[in-house]
Amino acid sequence: MYDVVVIGGGPGGYAAAIRASQLKGKVALVEGANMGGTCVMRGCIPSKIWLRAATLLEQARKAGEFGLELTVGKLDFAAVLARKQGVSNDIRMGMEALLANNGVDVVSGMGVITSPSTVEVGGKKLETKNIIVATGSTIAQPDVPGLDQAAFTTDQLLDMTKAPASVLITDPSYIGVEVATLLSILGSKVIYAVPGPRILPDEDQDSGQRMSQSLRERGVQIMARHTLVKVSGKTCTLKSGDKEQTVEADRVLVSGRKPVTAQLGLEAQGVKFNENGGIAVDQQCRTACPSVFAIGDCTGGWMLSHAASAMGICAAENCMGLSSRFPAHLVSRAIWGSPEMGSVGLSEEQAERKGYEVEVGGFPYSINGYAMLRGEVDGAVKMVADADTGEILGVHIVGSNASELIGEAVLAMQLECTVREFAKGFRVHPAFCENRGRRRPRRRRLGFVPAQAWLTHIEGTGGGAVGPGVKASPAPRRKTVEPVAHYKESAMSALLTCPPDADAGFARSKTCLSKYWSWDASNTAKPSIFKNAAPIHASAAWWTTPCCCLSTTPLSPWARRHSRPPARCRGIAAAAGRRALLGGTRRHGDLSRSGPAGGLSCHTSAPKRPASVHGQAACRHCRRSALLWA
Repeated sequence: MYDVVVIGGGPGGYAAAIRASQLKGKVALVEGANMGGTCVMRGCIPSKIWLRAATLLEQARKAGEFGLELTVGKLDFAAVLARKQGVSNDIRMGMEALLANNGVDVVSGMGVITSPSTVEVGGKKLETKNIIVATGSTIAQPDVPGLDQAAFTTDQLLDMTKAPASVLITDPSYIGVEVATLLSILGSKVIYAVPGPRILPDEDQDSGQRMSQSLRERGVQIMARHTLVKVSGKTCTLKSGDKEQTVEADRVLVSGRKPVTAQLGLEAQGVKFNENGGIAVDQQCRTACPSVFAIGDCTGGWMLSHAASAMGICAAENCMGLSSRFPAHLVSRAIWGSPEMGSVGLSEEQAERKGYEVEVGGFPYSINGYAMLRGEVDGAVKMVADADTGEILGVHIVGSNASELIGEAVLAMQLECTVREFAKGFRVHPAFCENRGRRRPRRRRLGFVPAQAWLTHIEGTGGGAVGPGVKASPAPRRKTVEPVAHYKESAMSALLTCPPDADAGFARSKTCLSKYWSWDASNTAKPSIFKNAAPIHASAAWWTTPCCCLSTTPLSPWARRHSRPPARCRGIAAAAGRRALLGGTRRHGDLSRSGPAGGLSCHTSAPKRPASVHGQAACRHCRRSALLWA
């Protein structure tokens, strides 16, 4: 019996099989076609080879700006096709070799789930403890009369021997944008008709506008709020509201995709589906059938290969007894073109709809030195953050190397880095990722400004004029939070600047926290706005200063029972005197000096529950909690 049987050999299934094998599992992988799936054979890799050829062609045409006298010919389609096939085959063979090296049994054929513990492949039954479905997606052709004759699928695009004279694109997603970029560079007339108000409706509006402007500069005709309703020869009928108009196009791009879930036996096992036809899974990638997991495109969503690989690793670990969760909020997206686009997390509009008080910073490529010297000044960086906590909610980049730069933002969000911490980092000069610190006044919504394609350092708490480059936005919406103490920046700043003297520190703490606490003669504080919260001594409020958010949260008995220390809680105490004061406390983890300023860092570990819990230090940075004892 196998521990895991994986159905599908794309990036998700391949990663799942290897990870399960690494965890000492007996694994089989079922694949009915070529290893690598859509990504390697008909998607990511082939399309990027075409885009690379097109961008090199475009750069060669601009070589005169750098003093190069070149004679630029036409694109050799046969050479591009040969390279595409060669690279795809190399990757496919590498995947097959890695599966063999990890002891994964590869079974050729189409797999059908006949029971929660059985997969049948060509009459052969594979008994297993767990099943991972990684069947991917396929092209979804819309039901438009006459489209069959004019359809130009992405598979046909990647195998073309010449570019069509004119193309109508109706896909507003990243695939449509990449195809429009490619064909416009190759000389095709591109008409881009989208049903909504803009392209890239799921991305940040500013990013979508910048990509639209880039396409228009290449001659792409973008028609918003137009839906394709009929095709007759080369005449395409578009409808906008009650009006219809026709455009002429040789081909109509068909690039939409749908999950592959049919004829797998999923319904008989009680597996449920999403509204878009994808398999419904939880954060552990588990379906409604406990022994069946699903990953990648077959679950719907963004349908990105790197997300499928991450889901595959998550599912494999859960199959082998570990507890793993897929961080869906860290799925990054990218568009390869000229310029590129990279994004992760929430857009400004999405964050506001979720109720966050949004803080936005933006900076253009046009004043980045490296972008200027390379002649690649189109684009900008935008960061969306929670104004209350400094949490990075999303990062959106349009410009050169955006697909690489976005990885830095993903890492920052994965490590729960705040805007302040991220802004303080500095990078090599000159570069697209360069960062330079500047002082900016803290305003309600305008708290930071990116510089040199990233963010500037923010400091200060007072008023003042808004600096250049800051994007003004509509009035923010207050985030809905649990009933815990949420101290204002003024209280945090006051605590940061407290003198090292203990008595003065206690007095300053009482002053700063008086809005949320009432103090009696014995210096014992009782929360004035939270019910069922335990009282805490004045000194305990001072002891919470090593917490990165400098806030104290008294919790109800239920919250105290279910709380746990954070994975990471950095100290920000600014004076060496605080170390002596904290030396007498019993607190989770070890306190150690972390810098020349005498700051403290808390390297936490899960402690045994103390006999007496007087309060709790709530870390805004990681939004978890750390037990605090007197």
